[in-house]
Amino acid sequence: MRRLLTATCVAMLAVPVVAAAHGGVADDSEAEVLRHTWTSAWNPSWPEFALIAVAAVLYISRARTLGSRLPRWRAVCFAAGLVVLGFAGASPIDAIGEGGLFSVHMLQHMLIGDLAGLLLVLGVTGPILQPALQFRLVQRLRALTHPMAACAIWATILIGWHIPVLYEAALSNEAIHAVEHAA
Repeated sequence: MRRLLTATCVAMLAVPVVAAAHGGVADDSEAEVLRHTWTSAWNPSWPEFALIAVAAVLYISRARTLGSRLPRWRAVCFAAGLVVLGFAGASPIDAIGEGGLFSVHMLQHMLIGDLAGLLLVLGVTGPILQPALQFRLVQRLRALTHPMAACAIWATILIGWHIPVLYEAALSNEAIHAVEHAA
């Protein structure tokens, strides 16, 4: 697990180099702007961080209740998922992607929708969710947690945001783009 996390961190640190090499940067001055942006554009979105903090507090409080019944690797996966979400939203990946380097922006979407989502799901168990499972609405939605249903939902969201009208709307409207990130 440590090797995987180390490799992921190294890969994320290599983003500016890869983006400069493959993202269509025309000359050295643009590459320098990219390097400068990477080192100076750490800009956390406080509403996103508030939601991440709430998720962390809820998870930690429930994990303490469960004690050793919660496998440590699951807690590590959930924490790593929250870190990836925070990194994708606060790091220069956001600024570089919004600044016009589309490949980096799509990397941000993959971090949010694929890597963070997978890590969060790996960290959640039935016992962690037990307090929420007492509500009837949640019980009715439980069928959606079956792996086949969850995969279908994920694929529908992924494909849905690439329908031209939704795609263009997300590009031109910040609120719709935020909804895309939340999805």
